[in-house]
Amino acid sequence: MSVHRADCVNVIGPAEGQTDRLIEVEWDTDFVGKFFTTISVHALDRPGLLRDVSNVLAEHRLSIISAKAETGDDFIARMDFEFELADLSQLDSVLSLVLSLEAVFEAYRVLPGRNPGSA
Repeated sequence: MSVHRADCVNVIGPAEGQTDRLIEVEWDTDFVGKFFTTISVHALDRPGLLRDVSNVLAEHRLSIISAKAETGDDFIARMDFEFELADLSQLDSVLSLVLSLEAVFEAYRVLPGRNPGSA
């Protein structure tokens, strides 16, 4: 058995005509614990950018599991951070603060199998 989001491409395409193979599931909303998530941040490169984004995560007391940062010839910094998160409301706050940083023009949660701008 596999669980997919309702808007997952693995469900939308193959599910047509195969609705007898689908069952609806729901998550335990009373779950207490941590889960892992990844955010992607895009910004005009500048000194201190990596530090500033890392500080937002540290201020929320989030433990960074992995980080990847690179800047291309276009001077656009692309950074991905995987970290532990206690609840989704924390993520909204983190993304909002990251987006308010100087030179940051995009910050979003990375969802498996989905990329920004893809249909």
